[in-house]
Amino acid sequence: MVKKRPRLRLVGGHDPASVFDDLDALRRAQAAPVEPTSRGRRRPQITELFAPITYTLAYKLRDHRVSGAAWFLLVALDRLIYQPGGRSPVKLTAETLASLGLSRWVAYQALEQLEKAGAVAVSRRRGRSPAVTPLWRL
Repeated sequence: MVKKRPRLRLVGGHDPASVFDDLDALRRAQAAPVEPTSRGRRRPQITELFAPITYTLAYKLRDHRVSGAAWFLLVALDRLIYQPGGRSPVKLTAETLASLGLSRWVAYQALEQLEKAGAVAVSRRRGRSPAVTPLWRL
């Protein structure tokens, strides 16, 4: 019968217990800051304001081929509604559109696209600014 060789071979004379021989080195090692175990895999915390758009709504807007101006208007409406002091429905006055940098024509086309996609409900009255109610965050 052939005798098996041991698989573990120690090379060198370093004794793992020798770390306890130098107490100062042990104290320095214990006082050193511990690195996080996640190794930087955590997402950075978002410090900016953002518009939470659901995947379902995004796909719906894509399927309706909504323009970039409509996307911008949707995000701007989200900010106007959910900012402190904001309310729903939002009246899109000439001043509001000017502050957003949108012309009345472009904004009304974008509202029509968002309305067809089911993202907003628009109440229009002759001679008045349209009132926009969000449907994406009900």
